[in-house]
Amino acid sequence: MANKSPDTNYVVLIPAYQPGQSLIESTNKLIAAGGYEVVVVDDGGGLDYQPVFDQLDKKIHFIQHEVNQGKGAALKTGYNYIDANFKNYIIITADADGQHHITDIKKVAQAYHKHPGTLLLGSRTFEDREIPLRSRFGNVLTRKIFSLITNQEVRDTQTGLRAFDDSLTKFMIDIPGERFEYEMDVLLACSSQGVKIVELPIKTIYENNNETSHFNPIKDSISIYGQIIKFASSSLMSFGLDYVMFLALLHLTGHWHLAASVALANIGARLISASFNFAINKRLVFQHKGNLLKGLLSYAALAACILVANTILLTILTSTLGIAPYIAKIMTEVVLFFASYFVQKNLIFKRQHEVTD
Repeated sequence: MANKSPDTNYVVLIPAYQPGQSLIESTNKLIAAGGYEVVVVDDGGGLDYQPVFDQLDKKIHFIQHEVNQGKGAALKTGYNYIDANFKNYIIITADADGQHHITDIKKVAQAYHKHPGTLLLGSRTFEDREIPLRSRFGNVLTRKIFSLITNQEVRDTQTGLRAFDDSLTKFMIDIPGERFEYEMDVLLACSSQGVKIVELPIKTIYENNNETSHFNPIKDSISIYGQIIKFASSSLMSFGLDYVMFLALLHLTGHWHLAASVALANIGARLISASFNFAINKRLVFQHKGNLLKGLLSYAALAACILVANTILLTILTSTLGIAPYIAKIMTEVVLFFASYFVQKNLIFKRQHEVTD
């Protein structure tokens, strides 16, 4: 994709839920700077916050949700509006709580020309000791989980200062998620679909210890990690079924040679649990709507590979190292859990998006 021409429209999109005066201050600075269109989406904060929105500059494009729908929904409302009203644009998303300084918004906008067709993140360093503990902890946790799942390092997975151009708008709109989990799902989707993620260092600013943030550390963390939690739950149920069947078949073939008994019990148990796991993951975990036969064949290939690896590792642990079968079985399942998630997420149940150049 070629660089944007000089007549590029820079559109700053700000989703706002029950904002304070910092929204007025930051949008006024953007308008005064010139060269930016500003879109503000009121995500149904209620009548008590209408006076804040009434103070917005008349040049600002203002959209209002009647009821609260979530940050992801507010961003998508803005994306659709921008796509319908602008051409040749770069969208820069920013938070409404004053965390993103005008100089950093400019920095991200200008830097995007060097990285067209990517998702550019304005990333905080989190080195300041005055950063709220929940923000520091939340970022470290999501960063580690994201790296574990995608094998890709992103320093600031929770930043709301992001930029992308019009070639990615449809891609962004199609990504599932309506609330805080949406921004994490964007990173996961970009990683799995080959959209490059670029990071640019920015200032770390927290107004009044980040008291205006509507992020609930427990509720919203569960939402952000929802897919991972569901996958873990599905895997745990499948493991329970697999383990019970393994012990039952092991008992029935107990008079056989140990290696043969363990291998047959493992294969039989895996066939039963894999069928159950496929149905649960397709429908509930990844909510995959693609071709059933293609997904089933891909899953069968994965299951076969894992079964071979599982059986070899299980045999080594039991026959070579002398570890009891019921303990060795648990060890092998733990080792192969993350490999299975990565393949299912990024290959078997991958959502297809068309990204135009």
